Amino acid sequence: MATFNFSSGFYLLLDDGSRLRFEAGEQVVPDDIAGHPYLAANGERLPASLNVDAAPAGEPDAALETPAAAEPAAEDAAPVSAPSVTVEDDGTVHVDTPEEVSEKDALKAQAEALGIEVDGRWGIARLTSEIATKQAAA
Repeated sequence: MATFNFSSGFYLLLDDGSRLRFEAGEQVVPDDIAGHPYLAANGERLPASLNVDAAPAGEPDAALETPAAAEPAAEDAAPVSAPSVTVEDDGTVHVDTPEEVSEKDALKAQAEALGIEVDGRWGIARLTSEIATKQAAA
């Protein structure tokens, strides 16, 4: 078994068509898939000597068990906004800042009000373009 630290959760599609879910944080991964390039791209392999209390991947019941003391109280927790990742039409990847996220939300609302079916992957440039196209057609 190998241990990885993943920055975000994801699914890994295996050759047989099955999918494995990996949660964010430290995960123990079976040796037969530990060399998969997608695991290395999405996480950091930890040294074998490091003791990790993570459940092996593929065991959802064990992975859901978290000590209550590790979770902050609701009144202590500050709202955390997940960064918005956008893949633009030219293939570039862009992570939105909090200011861009609020601008993007406003553009999404404007586009939906115009009757545009918004794809959640659209960035500010695509939203602006679609809104301009719709307004020019009206």
